[in-house]
Amino acid sequence: MSLLEMIISGNFATLILVAGILVMLSSNRLFERQTNTNFILLCLVIIILDFADILDFYFSSQVGFSSLRFVTSAIGYILRPLAIVMITRILLRNHRFSTILWVPLLIEMVLVSTSFFTHLVFWFSDDGYFMRGILGYTPHLVSAFFLIVLSVFTIKGSKSIAHSELVTVVFIIIIGIVATLLESFGSFKFLISGAMAVSCGIYYVFFTLRTYRYDVLTAAFNRKSFFDDASLLLSQNFVLVSADLDGLKVINDTKGHSAGDLALKALASSMKNAGGKKFRIYRTGGDEFMAIGKNCSAEEASMLVENAVIELRQSALMASFGIASFKPGDSFDAACNVADMHMYENKSAHKAAF
Repeated sequence: MSLLEMIISGNFATLILVAGILVMLSSNRLFERQTNTNFILLCLVIIILDFADILDFYFSSQVGFSSLRFVTSAIGYILRPLAIVMITRILLRNHRFSTILWVPLLIEMVLVSTSFFTHLVFWFSDDGYFMRGILGYTPHLVSAFFLIVLSVFTIKGSKSIAHSELVTVVFIIIIGIVATLLESFGSFKFLISGAMAVSCGIYYVFFTLRTYRYDVLTAAFNRKSFFDDASLLLSQNFVLVSADLDGLKVINDTKGHSAGDLALKALASSMKNAGGKKFRIYRTGGDEFMAIGKNCSAEEASMLVENAVIELRQSALMASFGIASFKPGDSFDAACNVADMHMYENKSAHKAAF
């Protein structure tokens, strides 16, 4: 196999996959703007890394040393951990990525970019052989650091992140580690950029599928998910919680729809925090939410309502709640009506109090 054939066979799928993701992202209106931007940046990082690896592989096959090989190697060392950072930012959504976490990457960038003169990380002999400096494993340690950071954020978010996303991120971490080990201690080429392209594609597919299960504004499950999930639980005991935000029209009229959106997010967040892993939260209408607690009691549902109300009051908001229990043989529609009836009774009590 010729050199050109080896390069094409090793990189064609990677580049086509990333290019295809970029094409879909260019017209994507389903993701939040920041998520879309992070995906685009990740794709660009992978493309640049792959071309740097291609050029590095080409220069390594030539007789003697080309100074351009130092540039391609430096780019590869810097972009590998940066790609992990971008995946972490996608996982975090709109949460802040601490400035302190950028420090290891900045230090590595300085060490790698000056190694042409200092030989601290790497250099090349006159014959073109790669030589590792006394800090030669710094890029590997930085990549390992960011994999640990990604793992920590995954574990910390396990209570609020969907199980399917946790599985996706864990898979990305595993294939990243395997590809890094094979490239670092074996004679394999183009594995890391390929693994990153696959990771990006898998994560993109997850987010695309997620939009059909989740409400875009609140990140709660949507109305379709509510009825789909309920249909699978009709042979089990579960409890329903109906919720409706109080005064949404007043908020929209006096403070604007952006304030109303924040209020809806607050209600969804309070119910998620109060329900934990026992309850699944759904947005079934404009300001209407439902929660399903599989094998949960009415007392546990009451605790959800109590804790959600406490959290909402911290934002000067209020919602009305109703609870209904379901057991096999009951009518699901009737149970929903009972929960709604109790919710409207609670809303009437709130209006009477004010």
